[in-house]
Amino acid sequence: MNQKTASIWGFILYTDFFLGALGGGLLVLGSLATLFFDPGMVNAVPFIAAVAVMGIGTALLVIELGVPIKAWRVFTNPRSFLMIGASLMTASMGLALLLASFYLPGLPWRHSSSLQNIIALLAASTGFGVAFYPGLLLGGMTGRPFWKGPLLAPLFLLSGLSTGAAFYCLLGLIWPVSQQAAYWFLKSMNLFLLVIQIIGWTTYLFIKKAQCPPRELISWKAVFAGQRNLVFWIGFVGFGLVVPFVLYLLPIELFTTFAHCFVLFGALIMRGFVVTADRGVSLGF
Repeated sequence: MNQKTASIWGFILYTDFFLGALGGGLLVLGSLATLFFDPGMVNAVPFIAAVAVMGIGTALLVIELGVPIKAWRVFTNPRSFLMIGASLMTASMGLALLLASFYLPGLPWRHSSSLQNIIALLAASTGFGVAFYPGLLLGGMTGRPFWKGPLLAPLFLLSGLSTGAAFYCLLGLIWPVSQQAAYWFLKSMNLFLLVIQIIGWTTYLFIKKAQCPPRELISWKAVFAGQRNLVFWIGFVGFGLVVPFVLYLLPIELFTTFAHCFVLFGALIMRGFVVTADRGVSLGF
């Protein structure tokens, strides 16, 4: 994908990145729960939700490509990053549906724990790939100094797992997707993921400022000037990382629910900030 294409990326694409990572995170956590939790702690809901959010993300990507009727051509170029992403998304949705089928009555394979575990391992792998892929895609584009390098991909992966855990818990407010022990495990895991993201983003920005050539230093200063600076530090770091971390520590269920919502909000803000970095335009919020 060339620099001209990247220069027009906006709301649709970073929302697709957000939904894809959210679905991938849900699939990873649901698959790991299938492998390691008591069967009573898991049901079809997280897998169906993963398919739904990834499906919406895929639809947005098709719209972004501009010619929906020709979207199938993405799969015809094996060297294309888009083909890799589309294949991961398709495989993830298929595996998520298969995992969901183990919790539906009347299906002959629903009691085969070995088959379920094999599918869960495959699903966890593709879910990791879906959450990891956008950062890898952006990091490989040398025309955008703020993106370039291998560090965006793990940061996007951490965010995907964090949003997956938050959304998994929010689903529990509507449908019983887990028992209390699993819920507290997801909450504790998200505390850890928030801390790692704070450290990771601090490291990423320090490297971009301290170890980059002059052109990238100019780019760094442009990205972190004025309103964009406030969007990142207040919108993502403040409300998306620090505030939910504090709320998770408070023993009040309503605050925990707000924390889940802030995690999702911050992750969307972060992807919008990263995708539109270096180009000097509004994020559209």
